[in-house]
Amino acid sequence: MRKYIFALPLLFILTSLSYAQNKVYVSDMRIGEAPSGSSSIPVYLDIGNPGESDAKLVHVSSVMADKVVLYVPKPGGKGEVVKADSLTVPAGGSASLKPGGPYILLEGLKASIADIDGIELFLKFENARNAIVTVPTRDLGKEKSPFDN
Repeated sequence: MRKYIFALPLLFILTSLSYAQNKVYVSDMRIGEAPSGSSSIPVYLDIGNPGESDAKLVHVSSVMADKVVLYVPKPGGKGEVVKADSLTVPAGGSASLKPGGPYILLEGLKASIADIDGIELFLKFENARNAIVTVPTRDLGKEKSPFDN
């Protein structure tokens, strides 16, 4: 019984340390247009960081793709992109992954986009909590409702 009493303060300390990290918010998730016949598709989203320190996106993965790559515009590259190891989300700010800017590319999709409703992504951050998000693969606003005639 005594050893459990000593374990409680340790558990409390570890729990409070994990909650001390920034929280990030992911919104406006969507997939981009893929070239016909391609097994790769771009993913766009917004990441907000209301915290007091920068958060750095250091890894993205998905069970729905063989490989997930983060691309950023090449400085002075006039539309060219390069692979990036990370993406900084400034404290109190946001980062938008969008066409013409940084984006995530899912390579080697394991299922057809037409056959699934969403793609789950795991976003790993430094200085912030990790996030798991589901990117919808269909524009739900444009789908016909079963109540429409």
